[in-house]
Amino acid sequence: MVNKKIRQKKGIKIEVSTINKSKKLPFILFGAAIILLLLVILFVQISKPKIAVGDTVTLDYTGYLDNGTVFDTSIQEIGVQAGIKRQTYEPLIFTIGQGQIVIGFEEQVIGLGKEDKKRFTVAPDKAYGQFREEFIGGISRMLNFTKYSYISIDRYNQLSQDKPSVGSVLNVNYIPWDMKILDFNETIVKIENVMNVGQKLDLSNLFGIQWESVVIGVEDEFILIKQNPKIGDIMITPLQQGTRIARVINFNETSITLDSNHPLAGKTLTFEINIKEINKPEK
Repeated sequence: MVNKKIRQKKGIKIEVSTINKSKKLPFILFGAAIILLLLVILFVQISKPKIAVGDTVTLDYTGYLDNGTVFDTSIQEIGVQAGIKRQTYEPLIFTIGQGQIVIGFEEQVIGLGKEDKKRFTVAPDKAYGQFREEFIGGISRMLNFTKYSYISIDRYNQLSQDKPSVGSVLNVNYIPWDMKILDFNETIVKIENVMNVGQKLDLSNLFGIQWESVVIGVEDEFILIKQNPKIGDIMITPLQQGTRIARVINFNETSITLDSNHPLAGKTLTFEINIKEINKPEK
């Protein structure tokens, strides 16, 4: 309600309008409530635990290439829609400072709190590195094995609980063919590698290769094996620290071309994350 007051000053009438003070009170209370709510939210944000080095973090994530393609995600709905083939979808769990994820991702997570969401971009140098031409090389598609080999008696005893005997067969779990004992003495055991033309071999445990190989020739002294890879098959090579994974990018009748670059090498990556849990280390 507006009250009107009439004032006389030097013979002139002045009309003054004033707002009823009782009408101002709800606006003042509403403003105070908004300020109080903002202060509560600020206090909660400041007081809740923040991610730091040593914390174990659980989060959902989705990774995008520059063209918007989803290359990985922990969320099943997004993964299925993107055509990502994987058996299970579950949040990513890692410990800050242990090198379990790329450094650029880890740096963006530090300082966030539970239920925080963030979208950020990671350059190649802080992701999977630049693409390097020297990481592309070739190997022969043909493998030559000697038909006969010799191992020390000590090595034989490590491979078998039975004492060697002529005509017996030595089986080793990572070697996909039989080894027949031909002769032995106190120091050396002579073995024949028994393979037949057309025999298919799984050399994954022996050479770390994912593809199948087949025996194509058995001669007096040598056995010839041909490798049969597919594009995208991998070869895992143990290194002094960790392993190197190489993918087949080409092959012909005589050679196989391998690329040891990470599939995401040289790419700028964008991530969307949602922090689910933060576990502080026990003191």
